[in-house]
Amino acid sequence: MGRLFLVMEKEYNKNKGLAQEIESIQQDLRMIAAAMDDKLSSLGPNDRTAVARLYNEQMLDLAHDIEDSVDRFVHRLGCKHHGSAGRAASMLLRVAHELKKVQSRSSFADEIHKLKIRLKEACQRVIDAVPVACGGGQPNGSLSTAAPPRVACSRPVGLGKPVEELLSLLDEVGGEPEQLRVISIVGFGGSGKTTLARAVYDNTQTMAKFDSRAWVAAAGGGTPETSFGMRWILRDVLQQVRPKDTMVDVDNQHLEASLKECLKDNRYLIVIDGIRMDEWSTVNLAFENNNRSSRIILTTTMHSVANRCSHGNGYVYPMNSLGEQESKQIAFLGIRSPEFEQGSAALLGKCDGLPLALVNVSDYLKSSSEPTGELCPNLCRTLGSHLKEKHDPDIFSDLRNVLLDNYDSLSGYALTCLLYLGIFPSNRPIKRKVVIRRWLAEGYARSGSLRSEEDIADDNFKKLTDRNIIQPIDTRNNSQVKTCKAHGIMHEFVTPQVSRSFFYNAKVLM
Repeated sequence: MGRLFLVMEKEYNKNKGLAQEIESIQQDLRMIAAAMDDKLSSLGPNDRTAVARLYNEQMLDLAHDIEDSVDRFVHRLGCKHHGSAGRAASMLLRVAHELKKVQSRSSFADEIHKLKIRLKEACQRVIDAVPVACGGGQPNGSLSTAAPPRVACSRPVGLGKPVEELLSLLDEVGGEPEQLRVISIVGFGGSGKTTLARAVYDNTQTMAKFDSRAWVAAAGGGTPETSFGMRWILRDVLQQVRPKDTMVDVDNQHLEASLKECLKDNRYLIVIDGIRMDEWSTVNLAFENNNRSSRIILTTTMHSVANRCSHGNGYVYPMNSLGEQESKQIAFLGIRSPEFEQGSAALLGKCDGLPLALVNVSDYLKSSSEPTGELCPNLCRTLGSHLKEKHDPDIFSDLRNVLLDNYDSLSGYALTCLLYLGIFPSNRPIKRKVVIRRWLAEGYARSGSLRSEEDIADDNFKKLTDRNIIQPIDTRNNSQVKTCKAHGIMHEFVTPQVSRSFFYNAKVLM
């Protein structure tokens, strides 16, 4: 009996703090996730290491394991015995049920203990793997290490009509032609925003209309310091509109005042490529409305940024995907063999009319030493691998960076919701309500606050739509999306990760 009491005491001690253990591990996970979000948001795309991404994925898997464990435990405890047996038999069944509950508590306590060990080990691994100085930010006195400027596509296709439309927007302002106007070009990374803006900027009509012009590549997340990004943009603009001024060590206020003085009597055109909302909120004060029909062109990957920057009499210009013939023009540029087009439909479908993807595909096809009709089907099968991992030669590096930038901008349930899109067929219309319901059913929109799970799921849908990852197909009168699809190349990027994840075996019913 003494040994039995020792065993019972051990089980009691293990179970009595179960609620506190659950709360403790959930708080630890939230704290680590928040710290990881802060870290990733403060780093530019070039500073985000493979270790940081892997750690983020491990934390995501661990969070799901913890939630699944809690769900199983709550379900077991909530199961009630229902029976119509006699009194004695019913008593025995109730006793057996209570014993099973005790056993469930014991096994759950062991499971929570193992999860806490996994959490500590994951933290220790990243501490050992990442140097202390990693991602330490930008030196105060240097501007040379900001994100590299974006390069316009050297093979522009399908820009004739968009260039004409933007040129007309430089003139027309609905009854107020002399007012300053902000035109935001928005689209998925690699959709040709920079190429279009450059074509308009270098157009001979544009050169003749504006007294002062400047082209600036924004820091684009290369630093967590907004003041640094502002200084970079203002100084670069000032050096172009007034080349004789160096003003290297001048603070932001002096730069802003000098720029206002320089532009006040001129009709100016300023292009800021890759603007962020925090950068625009500070630099826009330097560009006053001088009633000379001045224009500012911005490029961004986010609709929310474009809408805020171009509110009032501004204009948001969304980039469209290229059609089939235009896609073939880019993908098979300089390739005369008709064999390349065999089996190319599926490959072009995955590129989804994205110019950068098509350029990379073209470079890959031309790099082959033995061009055959099987080259397109083979690349179609292995495209996900090229997007996820480096190959030799690493032809898809630019496209991979664009996709990683989108991937890294999401965290927590929003990232899980992105991965879940990989179980739907590529380029197939999906009903918005189906996506939302599936996220809710799988538990990918849980709320730790007073907000409902439906609100969380809706916010995640908006985040993916805002980044052009989810593309609307049909919308209601109130602009709410009815049907949509995942961007083809982003779908291809996440599919290999979905195949390793816990929801891979889910069946899509539509």
